[in-house]
Amino acid sequence: MTLKGKLILALLAAMGFSYIYGNYQDSEMKAKEDAAKERETAALIKNFEINKVEILEGINNQIDVGNYSDALALISKWQVVGDKDINEIFKTAKTGSLLAELKKVPVEKYERNFSLYTELAKLNPNTNKYKDKINFYADKVKQEKIKSDEIAARKKLLESGFSKWDGSHLALERRIIKSMNDPDSYEYIETSYIDYG
Repeated sequence: MTLKGKLILALLAAMGFSYIYGNYQDSEMKAKEDAAKERETAALIKNFEINKVEILEGINNQIDVGNYSDALALISKWQVVGDKDINEIFKTAKTGSLLAELKKVPVEKYERNFSLYTELAKLNPNTNKYKDKINFYADKVKQEKIKSDEIAARKKLLESGFSKWDGSHLALERRIIKSMNDPDSYEYIETSYIDYG
């Protein structure tokens, strides 16, 4: 084997060793991080079990005064525990948060209303009011889309009659030139229009 071949072989061996060693270190670091997360979760669960009543009371107080974002922040800290009371209180806080947001959204914002009521229906599947609102806003979104498509099609149709180069109306310009005594004297200046629908 030539010197060049030996150097390439040595370089490949070094790269392979470096890759294997790097992966080993990464997996070792990940194992340490996972163990630390498990210890942290175990401590959180223990803390929750000891202070459950106070924790739930604190979250409920935030909900009662309408501080849904604070309540949800507290809940997110404890959701890792997997307690059914935390999951139920999450539904209550999230529902309150969504309802508070809905009060701020104008009825005409169909897509946003549809989205919020869809979230509410997922949280509260037995509430027919939310299902009815979803149907209402789904129809409105569909109607809005049809109207938007019609407007876009009309705009495209109107624009097709104008020159993309200078903005003149092609049929109108031909008619004007055809009716002139001296067509060579025609000079285009500007075309504007108003669409009355």
